[in-house]
Amino acid sequence: EEIVRRGANNPGELPRGEPGIAVASDGAQGQNPVLRGLKKESVVLLVDGIRLNSAQPQGAIASFMSLGLAERVEVVKGPSSVLYGSGALGGVVNVRLPQAQFKAGTSGSAMASWDSASNGLRATGVVNFSAGDHALMLGTSSARIGDYRSPDGKVAKTGYDSDSLIGQYRFRIDGAQQLRLSFQEHTDEDVWYPGPTKAAANPIKSTTIYSPKQSRRLMEAGYSRQGSGEAPLNLDFRVYRQEMERQIYSWASGIKRNNAETKVSFVTEGWDAKADWLVHPQHLLSFGLNAWEMEASPNRRLYQAGNMVPNNPFADGRIESLGAYLQDDMRFGKLNVLAGLRHDTVKGSAASMNNCAVKNGLSRSDSATSGSLGAVYEAAPLLRPYANLSRAFRAGEMRERYESSPRGDGYYYVGNPQIKPEEATQFELGLKGASADFNYHLAAYRNSIDNYITGQPTGTFISGLPVKATVNLGRAVIAGVEASARWQVRPGQWLNAGYSRLRGENKDLDEPLFQMPADELSLGWDGAVA
Repeated sequence: EEIVRRGANNPGELPRGEPGIAVASDGAQGQNPVLRGLKKESVVLLVDGIRLNSAQPQGAIASFMSLGLAERVEVVKGPSSVLYGSGALGGVVNVRLPQAQFKAGTSGSAMASWDSASNGLRATGVVNFSAGDHALMLGTSSARIGDYRSPDGKVAKTGYDSDSLIGQYRFRIDGAQQLRLSFQEHTDEDVWYPGPTKAAANPIKSTTIYSPKQSRRLMEAGYSRQGSGEAPLNLDFRVYRQEMERQIYSWASGIKRNNAETKVSFVTEGWDAKADWLVHPQHLLSFGLNAWEMEASPNRRLYQAGNMVPNNPFADGRIESLGAYLQDDMRFGKLNVLAGLRHDTVKGSAASMNNCAVKNGLSRSDSATSGSLGAVYEAAPLLRPYANLSRAFRAGEMRERYESSPRGDGYYYVGNPQIKPEEATQFELGLKGASADFNYHLAAYRNSIDNYITGQPTGTFISGLPVKATVNLGRAVIAGVEASARWQVRPGQWLNAGYSRLRGENKDLDEPLFQMPADELSLGWDGAVA
């Protein structure tokens, strides 16, 4: 219900206004969540618990699924590698889609909306069939969005088309065990990114990135077992294959044609086994083992002297990840303690990079241990102080390792296959409470990131652009405060407020950290008028 009320168009836009969460955008079609100052490379995005693995040269990875089909969106702020592995320095966003239900007969829902600003039409429908030990869910969502009309007139190249299809079949082996098969497909067409339009020398004049087509396809098979008795053990196992395909083109206004064309598929295959065991009334153990492998070989052509010439950034790029974790959720009267530990190994490799010019030194393997320890004490329902210490890591993504190309900030970035993983340590203190009519949350945190991955100017130029080398800084620090409150002043009438303030510092150069979100204050009212 809250998702519908907010009127968001994609998962990245949905949490706008929440304390500690901002939004980064370079086009009308997709926006990425920024969690506590860290952007898409440092945020793990999941759909039904499966990460959207891809390298993102332009556009929002959060746009690779339809928010119209979402039933629930979960956000975890702060380092979260214990459960989610590499990349969760800023946090995690998990979008949960409908699941097949064992409800006898046929049921469904449908919704449609239209907005006047873009003359945009959106429609979503989900239906569930069930009989005996069989259940089938099918869902679809479509959007036809026109160019946005602002007070200054129509904004060109802000329209796009989007289509999603999901399906799941479940077979009930018995009262505790189930098998499932799931399918998801999402396609966006004619997506432009006018925000990062760049001026260039004649005859190019200016360049604008656009994507004629981008798609995501997921196939998953799983088994689950629901435990029973005094010490229930719940199990879940899945294997999956996910394909993310992108066409990334650059339109040159001077020559009225593309001056760069890239086609790439990111294919991820993986498996995930996890369990939770109520080993004692005061101890809930969670443990698991997961692995995935992502492959890509971009096909890129550049405009030179009237012809499109091959210039592939890298070939046979591969990232492999294997991780295991253990977590204990403990209760001691009014004190709740959560402790977790995880170990990961991440390996990157490629056959070549820089259009086959470099073929050696392209393999690197890293191991890291992540941990978290938190405690909350319920002195009273409205007085629950807590403290949390967490450590996470992020191995370099495929672009940072192997791709040398222009980026949105006007620099030409040179990849570094030997880039070291970032390691983040966050300490957080907070106070929260809730009653039937009032709830609040106060938090202060400091996140120290070692080996911070960024671009460093070299003083040289490539293709007329200044060059940045992908490097590890010694340390970067992000510190912030967050506050939120929600008060029911009358039955069905709620007032709410939220506040965020964070600052980042590049310790190596003693200067502000690049691209921190602005301070934010939000005030709201939520209530029935009839």
